[in-house]
Amino acid sequence: MTSNKPKAIFYFDYLSPWAYFGFLKLKDLLKTGVISEIDYQPVPYPKLAEFWRRRAVATVPSHRLCIYKHALRHARSRGIPLETPKQHPYRPYPSLRLSLKEVAKDRQPELVERLFEACWVKKVDMGSDVALAHYLQACGFEGDRLVAETQKQSVKGLLTSNTESAVRRGVFGVPTVFIGEELFWGSDQFAFIEDFVNGKDPAAGYRLPESSWGLGTERPAPSMITGVAHTIFSVSNFERSRVFYKDLLSFLGLTLVFDGKETLYYVGGKTAVGIGQCPNEYKAQPFVKGSVGLHHVCFRARSREDVDRVYDFLKARGTKITYPAKEGPWAPGYYSVAFEDPDGIAVEVNYIPGEGVLAAGAKFNPAGDYR
Repeated sequence: MTSNKPKAIFYFDYLSPWAYFGFLKLKDLLKTGVISEIDYQPVPYPKLAEFWRRRAVATVPSHRLCIYKHALRHARSRGIPLETPKQHPYRPYPSLRLSLKEVAKDRQPELVERLFEACWVKKVDMGSDVALAHYLQACGFEGDRLVAETQKQSVKGLLTSNTESAVRRGVFGVPTVFIGEELFWGSDQFAFIEDFVNGKDPAAGYRLPESSWGLGTERPAPSMITGVAHTIFSVSNFERSRVFYKDLLSFLGLTLVFDGKETLYYVGGKTAVGIGQCPNEYKAQPFVKGSVGLHHVCFRARSREDVDRVYDFLKARGTKITYPAKEGPWAPGYYSVAFEDPDGIAVEVNYIPGEGVLAAGAKFNPAGDYR
């Protein structure tokens, strides 16, 4: 017989004690017939925080202590078993990949329950593949096989897709439950699910009021692009450019991963930079800024002070400076230095505070440079 009760779509990360409490509440709602099933959707909270540009709360020491104490008070007052995790925060990805339906298969509900206990009762190291495999093996799962499954790129992609789908639906934190299109965030809100299901929701029909703070603009769905993977420069004199870029890229904090006869490759700062010798027939061709091809490349610094340090570094080496470290008009707080490499290729290092032109009320200023 088909149940006329709704299913609960449960977005969770074991990192959150409130996800643990929410899970226990959903189990009670399932047992009492308020909901028909639980659809488990693991999502990494740090990625949600990154997308919505919120600082992960566990990185703030005072907030972290408050969370632990609040969780302990909540648990002790309700007779819920709770122990401080072995490590917290930790890398959430191993445990969340294990919790995907495609990995756990029909035993997903049981596996999720075991992993909540592992984190908040058993003090298992949740960021360790070895510890998770050992724990699941002891719980009657094929721990080694399941953990090996999570190392596949396809499984890693599944968790990424799961997170992007959650964001598109409006999930901004954990735990979150959807009953139909109604979103309940935070385990304390789960207490109102029964009223909602039974048509007794006190907030039925409520709509968000207009705001005078310029709020209400939703962020777009997550981009398929997370950054520029690499930039490769073709140079006329490799040995001359090797010296220049080895000094510059090492100073900028990138790591040398390949130093070949005609190729240099550095990685760091979520990107990579390569330098390669151009073919002989192109050696005499100068770089012309504004012609077809590359106009200039700009590296993002972490602070104004870092831009100043780069400027001082370049001056000390006699680099041709296009303009010194200064503020620019293109975005709020734009600060940069521009210079040329030995081939005259235009390079810039800049810093923009906060969200730049994506901040509420901010705009890009072409300033006559862009038409």
